Amino acid sequence: MNREQLIADLRQAEGVRDRVYDDATGSPIEPNSLVKGHPSVGVGHRLDQPLAPILITAILDQDIVDAITDLNRSIPWWISLPESAQRALIELRFSMGLSGLLGFHRMLHSLSQHQRHSAACELEASHWAVQVGPTRFKRVAELLRA
Repeated sequence: MNREQLIADLRQAEGVRDRVYDDATGSPIEPNSLVKGHPSVGVGHRLDQPLAPILITAILDQDIVDAITDLNRSIPWWISLPESAQRALIELRFSMGLSGLLGFHRMLHSLSQHQRHSAACELEASHWAVQVGPTRFKRVAELLRA
């Protein structure tokens, strides 16, 4: 089978979407959208079915690249931190997005001064700590301290 031709045919027939859409209407799915068909993405990939482990890994890999790119662009000094603190910042970027992370002014200032204990205390006193619960916030705070 000519796989390249099949891919070209499917891309033409299904279209290529980088956002989740309703396959019955072709409309993007926004919060509170009424979906008539199946949520889909890419080239007709239905999202109401389990994702293959290889796809989950590929998405995670790209999300990590995106998080690192965001941190490099927004707080370039982060790369001078110990690896554990870098992992904590990536996890915080995952959890609350870049704008949420950048709102932690005192924590980031402490980290920029390599005052990791102070940064961890700021994180522990935050609303984020309440939202995610003690298991996660304590683990991330310890990453900052390590």
